[in-house]
Amino acid sequence: MASAIATRSPLKLAIIGAGPSALYSASRLLAQLPKDSPQGKDVEVHVYERLPAPHGLVRYGVAPDHPEVKNVQHKFDLLQSDNRFRFFGNVHIGPPPADSSASAERTTTLPLRSLTPHYTHLLLSYGSSLSSSLRNVSGSSGSPKGRLRNVFTALEFVGWYNGHPSSRHIRPDLENVRHVTIIGQGNVALDCARILLKRVDDLKDTDIPDSVLDILKKSSVHTVEVVGRRGAGQVAFTTKEFREMMNLDGCAFEPIEKDVIERAIHDVDQTPTPDARMRKRLLGLIAKGNGPVQPSTSSLKTGTFKLRFLRSPKSFDPSPESPDKIGSITWTKNALLSPPVPPVATTAPNSNPSPSPPHSPDLTSPQQALAMPTAEEITTETDLVIESVGYRSEGLEDVPFDEVKGRIRNMSGRVVDQDGVPIPNVYSSGWVSRGPIGVIASTMYDAYSTMDLLLSDHSLLPLPSPSSSETSTLMPIKTSLGLQTPPLQGLPSQISSAGQSVISYESWKKIEQAELERGLAKGRTGSEKISTVEEMLDVVS
Repeated sequence: MASAIATRSPLKLAIIGAGPSALYSASRLLAQLPKDSPQGKDVEVHVYERLPAPHGLVRYGVAPDHPEVKNVQHKFDLLQSDNRFRFFGNVHIGPPPADSSASAERTTTLPLRSLTPHYTHLLLSYGSSLSSSLRNVSGSSGSPKGRLRNVFTALEFVGWYNGHPSSRHIRPDLENVRHVTIIGQGNVALDCARILLKRVDDLKDTDIPDSVLDILKKSSVHTVEVVGRRGAGQVAFTTKEFREMMNLDGCAFEPIEKDVIERAIHDVDQTPTPDARMRKRLLGLIAKGNGPVQPSTSSLKTGTFKLRFLRSPKSFDPSPESPDKIGSITWTKNALLSPPVPPVATTAPNSNPSPSPPHSPDLTSPQQALAMPTAEEITTETDLVIESVGYRSEGLEDVPFDEVKGRIRNMSGRVVDQDGVPIPNVYSSGWVSRGPIGVIASTMYDAYSTMDLLLSDHSLLPLPSPSSSETSTLMPIKTSLGLQTPPLQGLPSQISSAGQSVISYESWKKIEQAELERGLAKGRTGSEKISTVEEMLDVVS
């Protein structure tokens, strides 16, 4: 097989996106085809990213007080030592963006079909950059009539405290906020709660921007309430994230009613799943609570963290004093329907059992328990709302996209058309492929699996005929998205002529060094993130 691959046409891969999935994919492919091997000598991997900075979710999604998760960035730096790898930052793939800001004018825009003829393979790994919305909730971010002030999506709020350029305009008025409601009970919801309730002194040595620290220093937030539409047995946050909240200095957790926990444990026992033990351990931790707050001697700030269950927002209601600002939430109370028990398969005498349908849902999963609205409603006051109800991906021109699921149509990483037929040499990985689920480790395994699939498919491609070994005599084989074998040489003209506005990995390292120097100059032990595209480009111009 090795000698067969060595005689194939070059493998030239374009990756759109530069988050962990994209960079794990690049790392896997190059490791599987070493550059000193016959199979690897004609391999190229080019990564395109719309921002000047790589690392995607690791840089802009992981909370700043989780530096151990961000350490994976150092692994990606090793790619720079392989001359078959190239990074092109500040490049927008697709039609021109609607943004007319100065940073958009300094970004190189490249239509997908201008890119693909230069490559044999395409990997779509650009993550989830849109928020799922509470479209039917008046006053929410997705309301057709517009949102109230002090209502944010988790994407916006996380982008704000992580210094994402798209959130540079967000400045929450935390000085006049006492109560915050977070809708959703995943890890992102707890990240937002922790940042709001944590002592600012414990954040100053992270890479969080000074502009964010200035707002947090003035914060009057005392209570953060994290609300879910289902029960305690269906929370999506992990034990690790919840334990961090329990151990937060100067913060109390309001214990949950005993009958709520007992019902949740009963449901877990009735529908055993592989994660049942973990869920019961988490429920035990939730039941324990942490008692009254013990204020830190190093800070006067105290706060309270609450969990609420079986509530769905019906409307975000304006404040009587400020009609354009959130003042309260009207909730519909829910009843929890236990998940259905799958029927026992029966087989008629002398007949073969019917095969199970592929990818059938696991109906015993606690995630399948349903929240049914009741006629009961309640209203609670609040000063600020964060909608943490999930993310969606954006579609890309000519790429099959599932609008309902908010991700690219694919089967195990192979992009497929509307009829489920694989599009040759086009793959997807990460959140844009399987939805916004999992942690960094699961993203890595998904990326590795997709690249192994690509290599397997590539090994099955027909070999060039012996009489046509000269590349110049071969007619290009084109796919429906414009990929071709052999590919056009070099780079698209828009990239090669863009100059310093296209950021190489070497240029990115200069930006990273500038962030470190900026932090040290302000007395930090590490970096302070640069949060605008203009500033990043100025570093390398």
